[in-house]
Amino acid sequence: MKHIFHFLNKTVDFLFPYYCVGCKQAGKLVCETCQNRLFFLPSKVEDNMTTLFSYENKLIKNLLWRLKYKHSLQVVEVLGPYLADWLFSEYSDWQEMNLGSDKWILIPAPIFWHRKNQRGYNQAEKLAQFVVNSYPDCFELGTDIVKKIKSTKPQVKCKSRRERLDNLVGAFEVKLPASFACRQFIIIDDVSTTGTTIAEIQKVLKKAGAKKIKSVVVAHG
Repeated sequence: MKHIFHFLNKTVDFLFPYYCVGCKQAGKLVCETCQNRLFFLPSKVEDNMTTLFSYENKLIKNLLWRLKYKHSLQVVEVLGPYLADWLFSEYSDWQEMNLGSDKWILIPAPIFWHRKNQRGYNQAEKLAQFVVNSYPDCFELGTDIVKKIKSTKPQVKCKSRRERLDNLVGAFEVKLPASFACRQFIIIDDVSTTGTTIAEIQKVLKKAGAKKIKSVVVAHG
């Protein structure tokens, strides 16, 4: 399945050259001028969650929509460097403080298997893999630690916080080896609107014994 989607992506790229999502200039998904309009502003949304961009930015929203629904994996090449370089700077600070020397384990926010099969990939996993490929000495991918075992409706369709929380009850399963309990875990996701998905993953990780957990989303809003 993965090979089929890879082939289709390459074929589409060849037949339909990229046009900038901002100004429609041919050649790149984001031209150099519009790159400056992405407004990379890392900020804490909650104690353990950082966002790199605002989802209110139309360029960011367009890019993430293409990644999620249009199989445009080129978006990872555009946004991945921001994620990788920011995480590396955080890792370097951590090392200087002598708070640990192990690689950080990146946990892509999982999606239900049926949705992953329909889409052909998990977009959060693609972003996390970019980080690992960029800095293999600092990060490793933990795709089998947290799994989504229940199909849920999109969180944005839930009308209240209570409904959002109830929607995710029992949705995630964690398999955490005892030797991993003191490692540093970073949950990675493409976009967060309410923060409840990230909060639930953090909750089940802590229950499984994880001691150090942070989260980074590409966009929030």
